Amino acid sequence: MIPVDTNVLSELTRRHPTPRELAWLEAKDPLIAAPAKALLELRYGISRPPSGSRQSSLLRFLQMTRDHFRGRILVFDESATEAYGEIAAEAERSRGRLNVAAGQIPAISLVHGTTIQTRKLIAFKASGASLVNPWD
Repeated sequence: MIPVDTNVLSELTRRHPTPRELAWLEAKDPLIAAPAKALLELRYGISRPPSGSRQSSLLRFLQMTRDHFRGRILVFDESATEAYGEIAAEAERSRGRLNVAAGQIPAISLVHGTTIQTRKLIAFKASGASLVNPWD
């Protein structure tokens, strides 16, 4: 299972997605999981601008994404809350503070023993989670 950060999923919403990123997503699709936190961030991003045709198409994208990942959506559950507490405390002691939002996906990943796929390695650095930029 490969949990992907919001920026990996949002690549699919671009008018001209990067061919290299699309190829990676297609090749890894059966293994990719969507953390619920990533779906939350997509929904938030869609809701921010005023209603319009772009928003409507993004809402359709979000519903298709939910349908596509049904059974592969990783939730922030009780185990993840425990992992988050440990990650955040360790980050504070050694690497700097970690806010709640930045700690949820690493906590989910830790519970599932997976490596996070993201372009924004720096955003998760303080978590100590295993990270990979699939496009490097």
